[in-house]
Amino acid sequence: MDSFYKLRPDRDLRCYFEQPTAIGAMFDATATSFRVSGEWRQQYDWGVVEGNRDNPIDHPAWRNFPNGDLRGVVLSYQERRENCIPMDSALFPTVEWDKLRVWTEHAGVQKFHTIWLLPRSTAIGGEYQPASCSFTLTGTPQAGDYVGLSWHTEHRTHQAYGTDTAESIIQALADGFNNFPGGIEATANGNTIELRYLGDPSAPNYRHPGANGNRVGVYSFVSGSGSLAWDKTHATMSGGTSPDLWRVDLDFETLLDDEGNTIDWEHVRKLRWTYAAPLSDDEFARQEFLVEIDEWHVTGPNRVYSFAGTGSRRIEDDDASLTYYGIWEFAKGNYSGGSIRWSNDAGAEVICRYYHPLPHVLLLGSRALAWGGDVDVTVDSEAPIRQNFQVAGEDALVRRHLASLPAGHHEVRIQKLADSSSFYFDFLEIAHPQTEFAPVPLDWQVSLSTDWDTDHSLTIPPERTVAIIKRLGLVGRLNHYVGAMWFYQLRSKGNHYASGEVTFSGSPVFSAITELRIGNADYGPAFDTVFTHQNRAGDTAETIALAFALRINEGSTAVRAEADGATLRIFSRRLGSDGNKVTFSAETYSESFFASASGTQLSGGTDGEWVTDITATPKVNRAFRDWHLAFFKALKAASIDCVSAYSTELRHGDASLEEGIAQRYWDGAPVLLNTPALQTNFSQKSLNYWKDVHLETAALMKEAGIVPYMQLGEVQYWYFPNASGMPYYDEHTTAAFENAYGRPMARIADQYQDPENYAEEVHFLRTRLGAFCTAIIEYVRSTFPDARWEVLYPPDVNDSPIGQQVNFPENSWTPERLNCLKTESFTYALTCDLEKSKQSIATSAAKGFPREKRAHLVGISDYTSSWRKELRIAVEEGLESVTLFALDQMCLVGYEAPLETRRVYAFHEG
Repeated sequence: MDSFYKLRPDRDLRCYFEQPTAIGAMFDATATSFRVSGEWRQQYDWGVVEGNRDNPIDHPAWRNFPNGDLRGVVLSYQERRENCIPMDSALFPTVEWDKLRVWTEHAGVQKFHTIWLLPRSTAIGGEYQPASCSFTLTGTPQAGDYVGLSWHTEHRTHQAYGTDTAESIIQALADGFNNFPGGIEATANGNTIELRYLGDPSAPNYRHPGANGNRVGVYSFVSGSGSLAWDKTHATMSGGTSPDLWRVDLDFETLLDDEGNTIDWEHVRKLRWTYAAPLSDDEFARQEFLVEIDEWHVTGPNRVYSFAGTGSRRIEDDDASLTYYGIWEFAKGNYSGGSIRWSNDAGAEVICRYYHPLPHVLLLGSRALAWGGDVDVTVDSEAPIRQNFQVAGEDALVRRHLASLPAGHHEVRIQKLADSSSFYFDFLEIAHPQTEFAPVPLDWQVSLSTDWDTDHSLTIPPERTVAIIKRLGLVGRLNHYVGAMWFYQLRSKGNHYASGEVTFSGSPVFSAITELRIGNADYGPAFDTVFTHQNRAGDTAETIALAFALRINEGSTAVRAEADGATLRIFSRRLGSDGNKVTFSAETYSESFFASASGTQLSGGTDGEWVTDITATPKVNRAFRDWHLAFFKALKAASIDCVSAYSTELRHGDASLEEGIAQRYWDGAPVLLNTPALQTNFSQKSLNYWKDVHLETAALMKEAGIVPYMQLGEVQYWYFPNASGMPYYDEHTTAAFENAYGRPMARIADQYQDPENYAEEVHFLRTRLGAFCTAIIEYVRSTFPDARWEVLYPPDVNDSPIGQQVNFPENSWTPERLNCLKTESFTYALTCDLEKSKQSIATSAAKGFPREKRAHLVGISDYTSSWRKELRIAVEEGLESVTLFALDQMCLVGYEAPLETRRVYAFHEG
């Protein structure tokens, strides 16, 4: 029996990330630990771990009620971060990486709170070491020489006496640092001074700034006779360390938010822990990150979830017991029961009258999103209950608790309020609360397809994905679609940083103030950051430019800077045209010292795109590698076999001619699919990329203890033309054809042309496709000789004269070379054409594959289709495996579990 607990990592937490630039995944999750890893690709990237009372992931058979009651619940855990802004960072939290964020919702009222985590944390690993730097003074001082070191708004200066030496000046400077605390202590060693950063004396972490000191810059100056010199103009401190392991203790009910407000811990909707890219010293470069969470313990009452147990039922939006008033729209999709209704009509109503023989809990299923609104719900003769479904920046399927009711007849009236919002009605749930889920029988022939592009894989730990599959009982050979949207590396193309310059000239006036202002045009001067510099005795235009660069780089999260002589160059940290909004100005308040700015705002920031980096090594990113290794290990532990599938599509594929990887129509337009993705071609450049992608994935399967099983998932020419013709005309294919046949390829207008009229084109294309697939197979088998291979072939979209000839290279896709031929025909199920479905299933037999090498994929997205009958036909055919596409539809639509798979129906729908 399975029970479900709040905030349990492997059952209740999710992971999200900044799209499209970041990538993150949660993995190695247990009841008491988990990991999050991935890649940052620009400065403002972030990733979050989320606990949410609304659970759209699990199947309705055990999906927990939306219970956000954390009263009396205590959470403690240990955390280690790698290549993230650290727990004790003094940087401004641009994405609240230093806080636990809390959203509450009750009776139509939503509130947001933040809780600073550092005061609730204890360092338990690693230690504080101050950052340091050193300067060496050489030469013979003359009376009246000024010698000094400056940092932030502080400086220590010594005016030489006639008896001074370099060593005595160093000692005097060290005494100045130590006797007048300003955040730095010093040690004199002959003519060398070592500086150690202790932090702001007024800050709570004074004397323990640790790694925060590694951004502090110090510059040197001398003036007078010219007989003295420092060994360096400036230094940025280094070597500072902070604890790298923290214990966090959160007794939720006792916590106030950062403004001292109480939090409604009975009605928490969402919690988020945030991690962010570390501040870069230069243009941001792609880097991997890792967060390790251990000793995660949740104690106290209110920990156990309940769900709709035996005897529960849903009244779906198309049920006969419902009466709609006003204007309502209808749509199919990934909703409960496969459909939903919504209304923008003020006063629109839906009324349900039902009978239930037992006491029960009543819940409303709906959709919460930015344009959602308020409804009043009246149950029987009770007062209306206000429910709010407007949530900025989100779009989620949710449930709301309405009432606990006795057995008998009941009436539910839901009325939309008079505003411009939308209300979505998905279902009413009549639930018998239960806390334990009984296992269902296991079916070792029928399986599910998973997809790393969807929330049922990408946002949750793989251990949870596998647990869902086991609970559904469909444990045949899994079809894992690795995806087309997130597995690869990304690079920036055409994105440029905005920049500006301030050039100083003339002679700074000692003790006068030089000022630099940085702001944003969207907010106005009142929100500017003002950097002030009191001119030192030895300052020049060059040292003042350097002073501002060091100040900016010490902690500014909006801009970074460089000093080039007397010119200060300022760069936006945000890529693209947003950086052009940064305002800047400088003022010297002097008639002998001047500052000239290149403009009032940074300029030159341009928006480009993020494209797949096909040259990167490895080809698959860190989040993909870690999640999938854990996924394959979890499947191995559950004795579930798996095939990993690529369809050679890339959501961020570079469609340019220069990149050269796009399939193209006759008119040269790239083949862009509604995935959304670019369909890649069969050029050598594309082949080299996909060979490595398949090899890296096979290596992960091998490491997990699974014999690699790879699928060429619809690795074919795209099936349909655009207005100009078929998609066979990328530059590599046309050049190779002309080289082989001494003439250009003929235009094939559509898939219904007679192949005999294009015999050479058809033969060339089919051979080229076969060679591409064979090259990938042989490349992987050269490393893993036991690697298994499957082809996914869709007879429905190839049901044309050209498609059948071009997209099945029979000399390459043979029973001797492949371990399995898998068919799919979603359109036949959608049109309820069971004769065609039967022919599709029989395709693999017609191609010479025995039953043990035949499989079929069944699309289950539309509840009105004939997918159940197609499933049973395939099962009765005795195929090696029959796979349902996909897990997310199984759970979101809520198809029955366990699923009936072996009843026999006639081949025609009547």
